[in-house]
Amino acid sequence: MRKTSLLLAIISLVLVSIGTIFKFMHFPGAGISLILGFGVFGFLYQPALMAYVNAEDFPKIVKLSRMISAIALVALSAGLLFGIQHWPGGTLMLIAGILLALFAIVVFFLSLRQGKEIQEKNMVFTIISFVVILLMSIAAYRAGSDRAGMQKEKTATVTSAWTRLYN
Repeated sequence: MRKTSLLLAIISLVLVSIGTIFKFMHFPGAGISLILGFGVFGFLYQPALMAYVNAEDFPKIVKLSRMISAIALVALSAGLLFGIQHWPGGTLMLIAGILLALFAIVVFFLSLRQGKEIQEKNMVFTIISFVVILLMSIAAYRAGSDRAGMQKEKTATVTSAWTRLYN
């Protein structure tokens, strides 16, 4: 199970990386690669990882925290895919993923009262989750501000062309 989840993670990473590079370079096939990469991550890797994690003997609150984190990562990755592809609903998915991830962190901190061994194992998981949430939040903010800037620029161009036409 561990090798399967590692293989799925590598496939997902490669597909998303290739899709991102292709998207920046405007090469054909970028959309397909991104969709496949995020699809493998969200619908194959995350369930395989959760099956592996839930096989371990942890208290229920720790398992709940990890399940909420997995759902949040799926929502965040879907939101990023929708944002990159300029599909509607991307911002809503990003916000839902961020809120779910914050809720998972709260549940995790409630589980810290369990024991020292569990604390050490979960601390790495929480730090990685927090960094991913932070990076995705920054990416979502940057994408939104870039889009707003492009919209202002487009409006200014149309307005200046309109005034030149009638003056």
